[in-house]
Amino acid sequence: MHRIWVRRRRKPCTARPQEEERQAVSKIRRAVSMKIAVEDSKKCNISAVRKKAEDSQSEELGELVRRYMRKVFHTWADKDLGQS
Repeated sequence: MHRIWVRRRRKPCTARPQEEERQAVSKIRRAVSMKIAVEDSKKCNISAVRKKAEDSQSEELGELVRRYMRKVFHTWADKDLGQS
């Protein structure tokens, strides 16, 4: 019983936020790419138009991920500064 209590009291590992960050990014990428795929299938079936749409949407996806990561980093930085 004492061992269980000690495990719960340990500080989180410093690598944990990085792992959570990677998981968050992959979840966002998956969700956005699935939404893009559904929208593409509804729009058209012409391969040239689809390729052009994929190129523009990959840029949009990159921008969405960058914005989200900035938000996540600021949130973690605020937490770290608040605890210091």
